[in-house]
Amino acid sequence: VESQGHKFYAVDNEDRVQVVLDELRPEFLIVDHYGLDARFESKVRVFCKHILAIDDLANRSHHCDFLLDQGPLRNKEDYGPWVNCECQFFLGTDYVLIGPEFRKLRKSDINSWSKGLISFGGSDPNNITLIILQALESLIQMRDIKWTVVAGIANTHWQTLKHYTTHSQLDITLIKQSDQIAELMSNHDFAIGAAGSMAWERACIGIPSLVIPIEDNQKFGIEVIRHFSLGETLEMPELTTTTLVSALERLQFRANDYLRHNQTMVDGLGVERLLNTMLSVNR
Repeated sequence: VESQGHKFYAVDNEDRVQVVLDELRPEFLIVDHYGLDARFESKVRVFCKHILAIDDLANRSHHCDFLLDQGPLRNKEDYGPWVNCECQFFLGTDYVLIGPEFRKLRKSDINSWSKGLISFGGSDPNNITLIILQALESLIQMRDIKWTVVAGIANTHWQTLKHYTTHSQLDITLIKQSDQIAELMSNHDFAIGAAGSMAWERACIGIPSLVIPIEDNQKFGIEVIRHFSLGETLEMPELTTTTLVSALERLQFRANDYLRHNQTMVDGLGVERLLNTMLSVNR
């Protein structure tokens, strides 16, 4: 955040949040946290002009001017019982929040299958990355693929991954954190990852993906991927070497179909659309 010229405040309680907001008095406050709801938003409303709440679960109350849910299966009725009547909705993938670099680096087609990207977001608490690598290790054909593994800065399993990849028979490049995710996605033929926010980045790029949910709040994301045929999916209880191979074979067979479905779903202009509407309210 600071490297991009912004201020960053690390606060761990609501009282401190209110002190910071009293100092800043922002025109817009964005609330993006599963543990915060209308109670918090009502408290901090006095410090800002407008509140945007980001949600994708539709299971808690909000008191906000705008509510954003990027999922294409949500509608106003899902949030009707949870928001104040003045709330304006931004629903669906027209409002997916990803950087402009993903649109600029969209893939045109998939004509090779030699480079695979593995990334399960910032933390990967259950070290799904290692489980995937161990399953791939036993397959001779996977040794012909150049693998790139990106572990987020909050990943507590870094040393384990580093030791494993150093001694693996797979061709693995291990990266700790990267601000070049769009370029990495664009330079790979397929990806294995979770159903969080990176799923929308992969969709915009058009990289065919095998998606494995690693948190309970990603279950709805998996439903979206299956409903719109955006990629292959596996649940952790069914993950074995055999099911992994089968899923990757299906992914390769339908690679260009998945590319088109994803790019149709996510055009990468969500931030621009959102800001244009929000800022027009403030003029």
